[in-house]
Order: sequence, then C-alpha cells, then structure tokens
Amino acid sequence: VSCLSYGDLDFAVRLLDEALCLTQPTQQEEDVTPEGAGTSIAQRKPRVFLEPKVIEDVLRLIGRRRLSKSLGAPLVMRLRAAGVMVPERLAEAILNCSQQADQKLLSPLEQRRSERQSWCTSAPSGVPL
Repeated sequence: VSCLSYGDLDFAVRLLDEALCLTQPTQQEEDVTPEGAGTSIAQRKPRVFLEPKVIEDVLRLIGRRRLSKSLGAPLVMRLRAAGVMVPERLAEAILNCSQQADQKLLSPLEQRRSERQSWCTSAPSGVPL
C-alpha cells in the first residue's frame, strides 16, 4: 500500500476497511448493493485478497506512530470481528499500547531530563548546581 510509504495511516486504515468489508455499509450503499444488506461483518466477503504482511505493516506503523488508541485498537477489533487472522503478539501489543495511551510515555532522554529538573528544583536555593 503506497499510502504507508507516505505515512497516511488514516487512508491506509480506510483502504483496509473497504477492501476487507470491515465497516457497516451506509444506507446509500445498501440501496445500491442489496447483497450487503442485513449481513454482519463476519458474513460479508472481502472485496480483495490482501496478504497478511500488508495488514501487519499497517498495524506496526500505527504502533510506531503511537496511534494505537485512535487507529490501532479499533482496527484490531474490526479485524477480529471479521475473522481476519492478526498475529497474537502484534494484536496484544496494539491493544496494550492503546490502554496505556492515557499515560504520557516518555523517552529515556525525556525521563532523565524530568528527573534532573525535579532534582534542580528541589535543591536548596544557596547551593550551586
């Protein structure tokens, strides 16, 4: 998927949704294509065959960009509901990251900076640093 090379994850997720029929059709789509009416996500057939590596690449990039809560977890849930195989470790990592997204994750450098800053502010005022 070329949108991955450009980093357009919203579009990549929409493409996966459309290709694998992961979302419920709108009323207009049901009027045009009655074969999708009244069927659950798991009952609808994918429009195209996608290699599992494409799905994995999308999920990995979502994780790297720290968009697990907004894009990754909902996508994993839709994939599982549709019966699409997602590697267990990758799915669990996305779901765990989405739960931890409420906490601000700091890089090691940011952690050291915050520790130093708190140490500097707690030092007595007459002691040179």
